Amino acid sequence: MCEIRLLEPSDIEVRAQQVNDKGAVLLLYKNARVDMAILDEKFGMFGWQREHFFKDGKNYCRVSIWDNQNKQWVTKEDIGTESNTEKEKGEASDAFKRACVNIGIGRELYTAPFIWVALEENERSQNERSNKWQLVPGVGFEVSEIKYDDRRNISALAIADRNGNERFRWPRSRRAPRPILSPMPQQAPAKAKNRITMDMIEDKTKCNKLLERIYGFYINDGYPPEWDAGARLLKSYDADAEVVDRFSELFESYRQARLNIK
Repeated sequence: MCEIRLLEPSDIEVRAQQVNDKGAVLLLYKNARVDMAILDEKFGMFGWQREHFFKDGKNYCRVSIWDNQNKQWVTKEDIGTESNTEKEKGEASDAFKRACVNIGIGRELYTAPFIWVALEENERSQNERSNKWQLVPGVGFEVSEIKYDDRRNISALAIADRNGNERFRWPRSRRAPRPILSPMPQQAPAKAKNRITMDMIEDKTKCNKLLERIYGFYINDGYPPEWDAGARLLKSYDADAEVVDRFSELFESYRQARLNIK
């Protein structure tokens, strides 16, 4: 069995997962037509088949690939979730797409970074019924560039709007070193900041409390892409450079985990 090719920019669609008054969190996904095209391309029109069935009231899909070397069908299956419009059709399509991920189509999308795009006032509006923020009709985004490493993980990504303007690029250039401030003029002593040490960072309980506190500032700032966890730590606490760098790494993992839970 040969390896499935990686998705190209034209294979990937972008949708808004969350919108607020400052911007939007975007997700990458593939549709069922891309799955069918790649199956035809890799295995031939008659080299694969799909089957839908219900179990415990849920819509499942089996996708089978003909293994010519071993002269047998290789089958993967998964369950679908209903869409916001047509329930049964949405479940069937979702089950098919999930089964295709099990085969290997589009699995690399799970390695995408957190995508935040700032929105202009004319790109967002509030729904009259729910009062929730949404993209204005006609506003959309697309993948303009994507690269992968040798482990099939996304290593570079760029998102553009429908006018071709780049709105997101990852990875960003490494931030410049924090400037060393010159001594302040003699004045009344400021209140001493609590010191954060490496032992505290390595203590899971203490570190989780600190991560939760800094994450709260991150949410209040509206998920800005240029947000610097290390700089925010130093605003409230005293810490050495080594501690700040380690905390920044842990904060990135913590942030991704919180977003995955949502």
